[in-house]
Amino acid sequence: MSKNPKKYLFDISESIRIILDDYLKGIDSFEAYDVRYMVQDAVERRIIIIAEALYKLRQMGISLPSGDQIINRRKIWLSIHRELPALKSEVDK
Repeated sequence: MSKNPKKYLFDISESIRIILDDYLKGIDSFEAYDVRYMVQDAVERRIIIIAEALYKLRQMGISLPSGDQIINRRKIWLSIHRELPALKSEVDK
């Protein structure tokens, strides 16, 4: 059973919102992020949700340029501040 691509786009958009607006509220440096293990775990879980949705979209023939960088990125902090805003813009279109 295939899903509607809009569901995957919603999952990506909502996960980005949660990361940026909820989990990282008040955290403005890597040092502050680095000592908050529960935040790191929560952010990483949302990144997994984003990556899974991007993979499913790719299987449907939908590719988002920032998505490949998210999937391949190992440094979460950089992804949060570099790729997530660009990906959100693409998804919202």
